[in-house]
Amino acid sequence: MLLTRTKKADTNTWMALLVSRGNTDRSSNGCDARFEMTQDRLNILKANGYEVIGRYLTGGSFKELREGEVERIISNGMKLFPIFQESGANLEYFTSARGKIDAEIQLSEKQQSSRKNLYRSGSWLWKYQDCTPSIPDGDRVL
Repeated sequence: MLLTRTKKADTNTWMALLVSRGNTDRSSNGCDARFEMTQDRLNILKANGYEVIGRYLTGGSFKELREGEVERIISNGMKLFPIFQESGANLEYFTSARGKIDAEIQLSEKQQSSRKNLYRSGSWLWKYQDCTPSIPDGDRVL
């Protein structure tokens, strides 16, 4: 997500912080994708000004990065960032114990991916949580 620096807590800023998808009316040069980046999808994204794609290392077979995708994305002149997401669709998931388990899995996934040569050594691995608290959860979150 590319946010213009306004030095204000405007709509784009607060929505990026509090809503998992941010402000869907804003412009962006990047996206995350749960589907394989085929040549057709890459062509559409490039034509719409996208330059950066996030792809999942975990999350189920329909969502995970496929063999050959890294090369396809890079050879099309786009950038790639790896994403780790196990679950976390509800607040009960977020405990210290679960955080430790996820961190261990995340390190294991990054090591496995490095061995498969998916990402250069030293690259960042994003821990993604797609959890938008509801109004009744507000007191527990804020």
